Amino acid sequence: MIEKQSIEEVPNQMAVLARYIITSDVLEVLQNTQPGKGGKIQLTDAFKVMANC
Repeated sequence: MIEKQSIEEVPNQMAVLARYIITSDVLEVLQNTQPGKGGKIQLTDAFKVMANC
């Protein structure tokens, strides 16, 4: 997943649209997530970490 990429960075024509029901586990990951694009901590970054566990 790529969060808010520029048009030059778009790898394909796919998009993710969703509402998430998440557990408190994601909060632990977010506490250890460095700010990304725009200096913000992105939920998608936490999802990537959790997917690789």
